[in-house]
This record gives sequence, structure tokens and C-alpha cells, in this order.
Amino acid sequence: MGIVDSVKQVADIAMKLGNIELSKRILDLQQEIIELTHQNWELKNDKKELEEKLQVKAKMSFKAPFWYMEGDSVPYCPKCYEGDQKLAHLQFIPEDESCRSYQLCHVCNKSY
Repeated sequence: MGIVDSVKQVADIAMKLGNIELSKRILDLQQEIIELTHQNWELKNDKKELEEKLQVKAKMSFKAPFWYMEGDSVPYCPKCYEGDQKLAHLQFIPEDESCRSYQLCHVCNKSY
């Protein structure tokens, strides 16, 4: 049984006893608990997202002019990564046998 259920049971008891003021205060408390529970969930979610971003950042390295992730030979768009923290691979476009170019980016449409 969670805290919200416990408060609900106490509110039910107060109602049965006929104490309207106590019931109202308990219901207010229940609403505050629900709001705090929601805020706690949001903070945990934000923490998880920040931890994931830190893990990605630790795996990224810059080799001009592109960003690479550890274990990945395909470069990432510097504009997307540096500007919006988005990971977008560049699309390989062969120009000729001796030259390689990457034409970006399905996210920002920048070409390199």
C-alpha cells in the first residue's frame, strides 16, 4: 500500500466520523502528495536523461571537422551535435574513386 492509499483510508475514516474539516485537510494533503509524487517522477526522469547525455558525451571525440562516437566510424553532424545535442550521422556520398565526401544531414540538411 502506498502513501496515497494510506491517506485515502485516513480520509475515509475521518468522513465516517463526520469530521468534515479533518476530511478536507486530509484531501488537501492527498493532493499535495500526488503533486510531489509527480514532481519526483519528473526529477528522476530528468536525472536519467542527463546521465544518458553524459554517457554519450564521454564516448564522443572531435576529429576536425566531425564528431565521432567510440566504436563508430561514421561521423556525426557537428551542427546538430554542438547546437542541439542531437546525434545525426552524415550520409556517405561517393564523389569519385579518390575522394570521399559526406552530405549531411537528414536533420538539418547541411552538407560537408
